[in-house]
Amino acid sequence: MNSKQQADSGDRSAPESPKMKKFVIMVVCWMVFVATVLIGSVVYERFKTSPYDVKAIPYVQKVVPVISSWDVEQIRPLMAPESLAEISEERLQETVKVFARVGELKKLDTPRFSHLHSEAGVDNASQTIVEYKVGAEYSSGEAEMTINLLHNNGAFSVYHFTLGSKVLMP
Repeated sequence: MNSKQQADSGDRSAPESPKMKKFVIMVVCWMVFVATVLIGSVVYERFKTSPYDVKAIPYVQKVVPVISSWDVEQIRPLMAPESLAEISEERLQETVKVFARVGELKKLDTPRFSHLHSEAGVDNASQTIVEYKVGAEYSSGEAEMTINLLHNNGAFSVYHFTLGSKVLMP
């Protein structure tokens, strides 16, 4: 075996070309980037909060039990006037009657900030809507309430609420 053949046989572990080396480096960089984005997204979602949390979370914890009484006469005073203007009395009664199928509130989880919206309100004035989600256990099973709060002059009122539960499915 001559020295040229020995040199060739010793280089078998090295990448075959500089292009291959660049490709491997690019793939590794891409995988690191994707992993960083995914981990960052999970961390962001986990720790996402709102500047309204200090006042909004106690408010949600106060109003969800009242809403969960399923008594329209107790719910109506919590609602923003803008919301009451958009929903008929009959529709509110029907909605509360459907939600009442989950039964009595047994346990309420800590509300989680979801979204912050700015919408055009009365006379196209901007309104701030803060959305929270809160898990709850009712006598018929678990549910999650999504509650939108209208923030107006430093105070909150219920702008909209929905309830998701397997109990409510037909």
